[in-house]
Amino acid sequence: MTVGVQKYGDEKIMKILMIYGGPYPHIGGLSTHMELMGTGLKKLGHEVDYLSSSSFSKPIQILFLSGPVFVLNKVYTGLGTIYYLYIASLMLSLKLLYKMHYERYDIINVHQLVAGVCTGLVRKMLFPMPIILTIHTYFTPEAISSGILKKDSFLEKITIKKEKKVYNIASHIMTVDNRLKDYVLSFGVPADGIDVMFNPVDTDIFVPHPEKNEYRKLFNIPEDKTVILCPRRLVKKNGVIYPVLASVYLKEKIKDFVLVYAGDGGERTAIEKSIKKYNLKNNVLLLGSVEHNKMNKLYNAADVVVIPSIHSEGMEEATSISALEAMASGVPVIASNIGGLKDIIKNGFNGILVPEKDEKELADAIYEILANKEMYKNISHNSVEYVRENFSYLTRAEFFMKVVAKVKGTSQY
Repeated sequence: MTVGVQKYGDEKIMKILMIYGGPYPHIGGLSTHMELMGTGLKKLGHEVDYLSSSSFSKPIQILFLSGPVFVLNKVYTGLGTIYYLYIASLMLSLKLLYKMHYERYDIINVHQLVAGVCTGLVRKMLFPMPIILTIHTYFTPEAISSGILKKDSFLEKITIKKEKKVYNIASHIMTVDNRLKDYVLSFGVPADGIDVMFNPVDTDIFVPHPEKNEYRKLFNIPEDKTVILCPRRLVKKNGVIYPVLASVYLKEKIKDFVLVYAGDGGERTAIEKSIKKYNLKNNVLLLGSVEHNKMNKLYNAADVVVIPSIHSEGMEEATSISALEAMASGVPVIASNIGGLKDIIKNGFNGILVPEKDEKELADAIYEILANKEMYKNISHNSVEYVRENFSYLTRAEFFMKVVAKVKGTSQY
């Protein structure tokens, strides 16, 4: 292909490579972000390619990546994380060199730290290239929160040092919320080297649908109950224990309701214990992980969505794709008043913000929005319009290309 050919207006065809150090696609917001950005960029006329650990065969992934990581983390928490950081980076670097032998890329969009190490290696081995690094979370704090890195260990210091190095290798950085920008700034990155680009949403698929019972049947959700949906991985930072605790108060306010969890993870045991302790067997439904291509139906099966994220190991929720998808579907969102959630939700206008770790406040907010039909209608309408105007994948892709133009226009490239 000829790169840089005139495509439309003053734009040119660009060949863009997106790199992620983990498997792609996978269940989660980062994968959704990459997929939608790729879709938007293709609609703008550009070409998009992907590189991830999934680019290797399953035996190689098990033998060199997941297998050793599991064993090393059993020996000492964090060893597997450091191993993955270096070995996956090396493997991706070799794969990238191979791809670049046959393809010429105009820009590389790196997602998270492992891929950043990879492109840093190649950049040193070959030649300078424009690298835009997209940061989705606080890498070291999240590793600690997830239990794959020990706090205050020598391995934490290695990881932080590597974070700083990667942030300063990138030609430009994009973060998915303002607090992540502050986090990256703390590593000494100049402010003009960072832009905030909120997560994209597929507003063609995530749309309101009035027939909720039609979708409830698909997930075996009772048709005659109020449905409260928590579309979250069951991990500590997502605060998933609080909706089930809030259900204790809701039993006194709402006659028939069911709290539906869509996601899985280590907090499932704690949730199950609370269900048993508070006799909530008929009020809580654990669906486990739900494929992303079914989530639009699940949102439309719900009456309200809760995003109860909490501070964990110095980390806050970034811009939640789950919250944005629910809002685009016209389902009122009640979220914790932290992190990127404060960037996308204007309290009382397109959603409701409540204090984190407060099950009583969460229960009161759920009851209030369900009891006040006028408020429910207004928030539903405003949230749909807000997401369509600000977070569609096409507007996000256009923003990305503006950043590309800035990088290529002001750098040595």
